[in-house]
Amino acid sequence: MIFLEEYEAGIEDAEVLEIAVQENAVIITNDKDFGELVFRHGKNSKGVILLRLYDLKLAERIELTVKAIREHEAEIEDAFTVISESSVRIRKRY
Repeated sequence: MIFLEEYEAGIEDAEVLEIAVQENAVIITNDKDFGELVFRHGKNSKGVILLRLYDLKLAERIELTVKAIREHEAEIEDAFTVISESSVRIRKRY
C-alpha cells in the first residue's frame, strides 16, 4: 500500500484524488470533503482514510492511525475508512 505524500497547500481535493489514483496511493486526511467526492460525485479513489482524532495529542493520533492501518491493511485499499478514538469504520465503495 502506498500513501500519497503531502502536496502544496491550495491544491483542489479532486486533483489530489486524481494524483492518488495515478500514484496508486491511499489518502490520509482530516478533510471530510473527500467522502463527498468519492460517494456523492463518484470520483475514483485507491482509498481514503479520514482521521476523526481531534482531542488527542499528536503522538496518540499517530499511534492510533498506525495501529488501525496495520490491523486493517487488507481492507483499507479501495475503501473509505474512518478512524476515531473508539472505532475503525471501513466502507467499500462498491
